[in-house]
Amino acid sequence: MSGVRREFGPAVRSEALLRCKHRCESCGSRHDLQLHHVGYRADCSLFNCAVLCAACHTEEHQRRKERRVADT
Repeated sequence: MSGVRREFGPAVRSEALLRCKHRCESCGSRHDLQLHHVGYRADCSLFNCAVLCAACHTEEHQRRKERRVADT
């Protein structure tokens, strides 16, 4: 199922936001928070997500992309 987005449910989002006290787990921002899959995208559990602001989320995906390119 490549290309299919796997979204976290509202209960997981709520618990994740409580866990991090409504702050980005990378920079501490309280704005535009998003859930990021830490590992396998089909796993939409609380244990497979990190709360990141939009800027940190974008940076994380850019780092992952750069790592994949470097590994080839």
